[in-house]
This record gives sequence, C-alpha cells and structure tokens, in this order.
Amino acid sequence: MSAEDPQTTREWLMRIDTKVDKLLICQEDHETRIRAVETQHNQWLGRDGAIVAGISATFTVIGLAIQNWRG
Repeated sequence: MSAEDPQTTREWLMRIDTKVDKLLICQEDHETRIRAVETQHNQWLGRDGAIVAGISATFTVIGLAIQNWRG
C-alpha cells in the first residue's frame, strides 16, 4: 500500500463512488453514440427499402408490359 491508497472505509467508499461516477459518464456517452449510429442505420434501412420497392415495381411493370405486348 502506498501513502495515496485509502485507509478508511469512508475513503474507500468515496474512491469507489468517484470511479462509478466516471463509469456512468462513459456509459451515457457510449449510449449517445450508439443511439446516433442506430438512427443512421434505421434511415439507411428505410431508404434501401424504398429503393428495392421501386426496383421491384419497375420490373413488375416492365414484365407486364412485355407480357401484354406479346400477347
């Protein structure tokens, strides 16, 4: 043990409390960053879904047009 180490229970509890506070700040920062990434991911999913629906509709219309043209 060095001179800087807590000696009493109260000192230990204060040191633990300080470390827990730092962990809570890191957790909040981490959750904020994850929330931003999840939001971006959901926007991409929505955009990609719209693109796929558009491509599917286009090919359906083209297929129906060819079928009716040969018809």
